[in-house]
Amino acid sequence: MAVRDILLWLLDQEDASVYQLKAAFEEKTNHVWPMNIGQVYQTVQRLARDGLVKEVGEVAGAHPSVAFSITDKGRHALEDWQATPILPGRTDRDDLVMRLAVAANNGQDVTQMVQEQRVATFSELRSVTQYLAHLPEENLTAHLLAERQIFDLEALGRWLDHVETMIDAYIQHSATHVTASENHNNTTNTTEA
Repeated sequence: MAVRDILLWLLDQEDASVYQLKAAFEEKTNHVWPMNIGQVYQTVQRLARDGLVKEVGEVAGAHPSVAFSITDKGRHALEDWQATPILPGRTDRDDLVMRLAVAANNGQDVTQMVQEQRVATFSELRSVTQYLAHLPEENLTAHLLAERQIFDLEALGRWLDHVETMIDAYIQHSATHVTASENHNNTTNTTEA
């Protein structure tokens, strides 16, 4: 989650203190992602250091605090963030991929691993679907998050089907390659004798 960019977006709407930013962030995300005030404070300090926001005075109240405003440089950074599509990294580590790859490359039968993952995936899919059915319609953030999880879990289920086929083909290819190599070695040894 791009907390930095969300805080810039909030400051583009209106000047705010760290506490007001925390409250606005939680309100705009329907309290799905509670924010730690320390994280907001540190992020705002980095934004100020980088010239993306500036202090603009104090906010009155029971506990007076510094108010911040977005700068032109901050507005350009925000526009860049809003215009840049978000895609998963190609080199992102994936625990499941690593587990299956290491097991398969060590000659382990990963069929049981894939089956257990499939059961867990579809159990979680049922759980998220039930959760979504009971969400209040006005909680857009929670709906978006649940829908995203459902699509991700469905894709994971399809990927697991593909993995089974792919690993079977890999094992058959490896076995054929080993058998061909053994036959070649046996033929070479017989010819030399």
